[in-house]
Amino acid sequence: MYDSVEVYIDESGDLGFSNGSSKFFIIEAMIAPNKINFQRIVKKANEKLKIAGKCQAEVKFNNSNTNIRHFFIDKFCATECQVVWYAVQKTRVDADLRRKKDKLYNYMCGKVMGSVFSSVHTKNLNVIIDKRPGGRAERNDFDRYITGILDGQHLGMFPPELKLSHYDSCNNAGLRVNDFVAGSIFQHLERRDDQYYSKFENKVIIGRKLWG
Repeated sequence: MYDSVEVYIDESGDLGFSNGSSKFFIIEAMIAPNKINFQRIVKKANEKLKIAGKCQAEVKFNNSNTNIRHFFIDKFCATECQVVWYAVQKTRVDADLRRKKDKLYNYMCGKVMGSVFSSVHTKNLNVIIDKRPGGRAERNDFDRYITGILDGQHLGMFPPELKLSHYDSCNNAGLRVNDFVAGSIFQHLERRDDQYYSKFENKVIIGRKLWG
């Protein structure tokens, strides 16, 4: 059992259902069982690749070239992190969840965190979520939902101490690194491009498509 584990939650794809929307929507968790200096990875990327460090110019998977993507993924592969992801092919999402996108998002995060809770044994679990548009009420609903999953699923006497935090990714190095992991999974599913995902596939504890 670990004393403390950090879990970084990100999404890839979009929650739209128009002709121009992505085919898949993905929720992914990067599990860091030991304290990892993600800031050092970002700093090295800035130095090596001459990336501007300002929030306004935040480097993400979607706006990076192949060299930058491989750099971040290679650094991620050198850590002890593991990955859980769930995805939906949006043609299989029912009409009710298409209208209630927050419920779909929360449901998928719940599936991911349920798998994390059952796979990771720790005294303290610090979950960092890439902040989505919306107010405090939506975030509080999310936090209650995830806390309820832990309370309902944990079978032992002492569940982990759970802390949930919502950050803008430009202010959190772990989320910045994790964006490249989530983007790689999206490429794997949406475009069948495995050049990034194949590098860390052995770190994936659970990776599943829902409803088909």
